[in-house]
Amino acid sequence: MSDAPKNPSAAYQRNTGISFRKLQQASILVLLVVLCLFASFQSPTFFRWTNLVDNLLTNAAAVGVIALGMTFVMIAGGFDLSVASITAVCSVVLVIVMDALSGFGAAVAIPGALLATAAAGLALGAINGALIAYVGVNPFVVTLSTMLVFRGIALILTGGGQAMQVEDIPLRTQFNWVYDAQVPLFGAGHSITMPIIIFIVVFLAGMYLLKYTRFGHYTYAIGGNEQAARLAGVNTRLIKAASYVLCGLTCAVAAAIFVAMTETAQAESHQGKELDVIASVIVGGTPLGGGSGGLNSTLIGVLLLRLIDNLLTQFSVGAEYRKVVTGLIIVVVVAIDVLVKRRSSRGGVRQGIGRRGKLGVVIGVAVLIAALLVVAAMRFHAPAVRKRQIGFLMTLDHPYWQNMRLGAEDEGRKLGAEVTILNAKEDPVLQIEQIQDAIAKQVDIVCLVPMKKEPLVRGVQLLNRAKIPVVIVNREIAEGCDYLCYTGTDTYQGALVSARILAEAIGGQGEIVEFHQQLGTGPEIARSKALRDVLEDYPGIAIVERIPHKGERDTVKTEMQTLLEKYPDLKGVYAHGDNFAIAAAQVCRKAGRANVKAVGMGGSQEAIDAIKAGLLTGTSYQRPEEEGRSGVRLAVRYLNGERLEKRYPVDCPPITQDNATEFKGQF
Repeated sequence: MSDAPKNPSAAYQRNTGISFRKLQQASILVLLVVLCLFASFQSPTFFRWTNLVDNLLTNAAAVGVIALGMTFVMIAGGFDLSVASITAVCSVVLVIVMDALSGFGAAVAIPGALLATAAAGLALGAINGALIAYVGVNPFVVTLSTMLVFRGIALILTGGGQAMQVEDIPLRTQFNWVYDAQVPLFGAGHSITMPIIIFIVVFLAGMYLLKYTRFGHYTYAIGGNEQAARLAGVNTRLIKAASYVLCGLTCAVAAAIFVAMTETAQAESHQGKELDVIASVIVGGTPLGGGSGGLNSTLIGVLLLRLIDNLLTQFSVGAEYRKVVTGLIIVVVVAIDVLVKRRSSRGGVRQGIGRRGKLGVVIGVAVLIAALLVVAAMRFHAPAVRKRQIGFLMTLDHPYWQNMRLGAEDEGRKLGAEVTILNAKEDPVLQIEQIQDAIAKQVDIVCLVPMKKEPLVRGVQLLNRAKIPVVIVNREIAEGCDYLCYTGTDTYQGALVSARILAEAIGGQGEIVEFHQQLGTGPEIARSKALRDVLEDYPGIAIVERIPHKGERDTVKTEMQTLLEKYPDLKGVYAHGDNFAIAAAQVCRKAGRANVKAVGMGGSQEAIDAIKAGLLTGTSYQRPEEEGRSGVRLAVRYLNGERLEKRYPVDCPPITQDNATEFKGQF
C-alpha cells in the first residue's frame, strides 16, 4: 500500500510549512507591489487619487464583480464563457424595463428595472447551471453555446444591435448615481466612487458565503472531489447549479454599473470581457480544476491586470502588449500549478523541486515579468523631454482604421507630438474606460473616434470635466457634450454617393439587397439612412432584403447565393463596405448574373481594381490616412493657440469605371 498522502496539498503544507496556493498568491502580490513601486518612480501621475481611485479602481469594479461570481463557479470545478453575453442581456433588460416604467416615476422605475435585471441574471445563470449540473453537459460546451444564444437574445431585444437609451432624460440622469455617486473620504477633494462601494459590498457578501456558510464549504468540497462530496451527503448538483446562478446575479450587478457609465445598453458590448474575468480569477490563484482559491486571490488578480492596462497607457504602450503580459502570467501560473500537482501525486516533496526551489521559481518568474514591463516601458517612454501628449482613441479592427492610425502617428512625429493610440474594439464601455486612462495620464488633448454616438457623450463629458479638449474624428457624436471640432469623411454624404451610383446603374428600377454590419453604430445607421433618402427619388427601386453579417466575406458569399435563388429578378447590391460588395459581385459573376450591379464604400485598392476590371460598379472614396493626419494636425493647431472652426470635412468623391484610373486606394 502506498505511503503517499491522501491530500497532496495538505502533505505539501506539512512538509514545507507553507501551502503552494499561499505561495502563489504571495508571488502575484509581490508582482503587484513591484509594479506599483516602479510606476511611482516612472510616472508622476500614477499615485494621484484621480488615477488610483477614480480611474484604476473604478474601472476594475464592474469586471471585478463578475470575477467574484466566476470564482465560485471555478472553485466548484466549473467554467463560464457566457458572462459577457449575460451582462449584455441584463443591460438591455435594465433599459427596456426602466423605459417601460418611466411613467411611474423614478421611485418605481429604478427599483423595478434593477429587480428585473437581477431576475434576468439569475434566470440565465440558472439555465447554465441546470444544463451543467442536472443534464451533465460539459461546462465548456454549455457556456460556449449559451454565450452565442444569449448574445443573440440581446441582439433581438435591441432590434439588431442598435444602442438603447431610456427616453426620459431626468430618469436617466437619476440612475447615473450608480456610477457617478461618490462618498467623501479624508477631507475635501477625496472620495470613493459608487462602483467601488458596490464591489466592496459584493466582495464582503461573497466572503461570508464562501467562508461561513455550508454553501461555501460545499463549493470547495465539490471542486476538490465531487464524488467524495456526493458520498458525504452533499447535494452536488444543487450546489454546482447555484454557483452559476450566483455568477449570473453578479453579471446583473455589473450590467447596472455599465449602463450607468454609458447611459445606454448595447447588445454588442462587453465582447471579450469573459476572457478578462477568467484571466483575473486564474491569475489570482484559483485553478481551473477547482477545489481551492478564494475571493482575496481574485481581488489581487483583478487589480494586477487592471494595473498592467493602466501602466501601459501611462507609458504610451499599445494595448497589444497587455495581451502578451497577461498571457505570460496565465501560462506561468497554470504551469506551476500543474507542476506542483504532478510532483505531489508522485509521492511528496523530496521528488519535486523543494520549497526553496519552488519559491525561487515563483518569485523569479514574477520578477521576470516585472522586468519585461520595465523594459517595455523604458523602450517606449522618454521622460527627458515631454512632448505634447495626444490621446487618439479609435478602433483597429479593419485595414481602414490601421491606415488612420499610421496617418495619425506619422503626423504626430512630423509635428513633434506623442500620439498614444488606444483600441476600443468597437466597444463603447471599453472606450470610456480608455478615456479615463487618458485623463489619468493627463494628456493635453484627445482625438476621439466614437464607438457609438450616444454612449460616448458620457465619455466626452468626463473629458470636459477634466478640462481636456476633444477633436471628434470620422464619426459624429450625439448632443450633450462639448468638443472643439469634427474632422473626417462625412459618412452620410459618402453613402449618398454610393447609393446614387447604384440607383443610376440599374436605371432607377428593380429589386436590391443591402448588406450591413453592426447596425447600432453611427456609420451603419447613416449608411442605411442615406440609401433610403436616395430611394425617395427612385420609387421604382425596392429593398427586398437587409442582411446583417459579422464582416466575413464567406458569410456574405453564402447569403448572396441564397438571395440569387430567392430573387431571380434582383438588380443590385448595396454593401456597407468594399470587401462585402466584392464578395457579392464575385458570387453574381460565378452564377452567370453579372447584370446584378454591386456598389461598396471605402475606396480600397482592391475595390478600385475591381471597378477597373468591371466586377464592381462603383464605390465612394474615403481617405483614412488623411483623417488621422487631420485629427492630429487640428489638435496641434489648437495647442498652438489657433481658433478652430467647427467642421473640417474630408471629401468623399465617387469612383466608377469612368474615373477609376485617377485614384489610388489608401488601404
